[in-house]
Amino acid sequence: MEWISTAAQITIILSFFGAAFSFMILKPLNTAIKELKEAIDKLSAKFERVDERQRLLEVRVAELDQRTKSLHRRVDVIDTHLGVDRREDHDVYKGDDL
Repeated sequence: MEWISTAAQITIILSFFGAAFSFMILKPLNTAIKELKEAIDKLSAKFERVDERQRLLEVRVAELDQRTKSLHRRVDVIDTHLGVDRREDHDVYKGDDL
């Protein structure tokens, strides 16, 4: 019967250390992991918004590039009608002064 008493005492001591380990180490560690996960989720959402904004800006730049090319073609046509040659120097007017 003495071995049952010894086993019970060892079980109680190990249970105490297990509970202390859980309370002092595992609980704060789990809390830190949970907070880290929340921070990562927030960053992930922010990166998704940034990616969407970047995609929209890329589309906008492409549209502006096309508009600029169209504008340059129209300016070239107007320059041709006015006799302006901008190939050498964009600031030089080669026609009659306006």
